[in-house]
Amino acid sequence: MTRLTSKDNHMNKKLNMETESEINAKILQVTNVIQEKFPEISNYIEEKPAISDNHSSYLERLKAYYESVNSLLTKYIKERETILLNRTKYKTGYDF
Repeated sequence: MTRLTSKDNHMNKKLNMETESEINAKILQVTNVIQEKFPEISNYIEEKPAISDNHSSYLERLKAYYESVNSLLTKYIKERETILLNRTKYKTGYDF
């Protein structure tokens, strides 16, 4: 059985911190797109999870938060494209 040393624990925490930073960067990127291009859906963004003592649990909630914000944006863009396409079909009579 292998025992983890304090150095191993430090490395694991560092890897988790990098992962947390990456997730936060993705969240920031998606929320910036929403604020700049689609501010009408910003009211539907849930509050970002609060930091907790249980780091792995926090990372899971942070990942879930990113997925929900990204999904909101993706679905909105798809619905918007469908609406615009249907308007074009109606106005022109052409089916693209």
